[in-house]
Amino acid sequence: MTRQSPAATRWVAIAFLAGVGLLAGCAAPGAIGGRLRLPAASSERASDGSSTFGAQEAVISVISRDRWEPGKPAAAKSHAGKSEVDKSDVGKSEVGKSEAEKSEAKSSAKSAAAEPAVPPAKCAVIVHTAHGFEPHVLPVAVGTKVVFKNRDQVYHQLFSISPAKSFALGSQAPGERASVTFDSVGVVTLHCELHPEATGFVVVLPTEQFTQPNAQGQFMLSDLTPGTYTIAAWHPTYGELKRRVKVPKGGQLDIGLAY
Repeated sequence: MTRQSPAATRWVAIAFLAGVGLLAGCAAPGAIGGRLRLPAASSERASDGSSTFGAQEAVISVISRDRWEPGKPAAAKSHAGKSEVDKSDVGKSEVGKSEAEKSEAKSSAKSAAAEPAVPPAKCAVIVHTAHGFEPHVLPVAVGTKVVFKNRDQVYHQLFSISPAKSFALGSQAPGERASVTFDSVGVVTLHCELHPEATGFVVVLPTEQFTQPNAQGQFMLSDLTPGTYTIAAWHPTYGELKRRVKVPKGGQLDIGLAY
């Protein structure tokens, strides 16, 4: 067994304590949990025996977060008097740079302009069955591609005229699929021209911080940076309600939402 020298042991201890200090300085993530309550009528059943829109059809999401806490200066003020452009290189002469360096700089600039940063593609699926759209309500982050699969034994003709996304997929034979990218925030109502009774919803959200309650209305939004947020609940029958909440550091905020 190799023994460490006293100096090496001291450096290991210093590194460990430094790591502990960094972890202590990080804000532990918080969470929002609670229950969504619907009017009593929502527990009734439709005439065909199927459930009406229950709590599990709702979407709970974070729609915004304060950039600073009340009483604290705005982050933008910390840059007062500073230009958005770094002027340290403005007017700097090209003299002294080699031709290779100049060529590399031009190549890098062209590459940056030609290849803008694009977030990785996101994808979700809605299946069209004899019972309608499954899931009936699909929450997605803006920019998500949704694949529509026809697993019924008959043709379907999916379309939407919603302001957030209007499209028509045309006639889909059994087994066929088609996709739509949802690039604007909002609620998109889905229809089938061949089956007017079939409706579904794609709820396009500005962030990926969202969830759907269970049948009892219980929900959880986790891994949230401590701070003040505006959260929203959306339901296909009762619409939207909003609430402003403050998430504690390393703890859970329990709230109740009711229509």
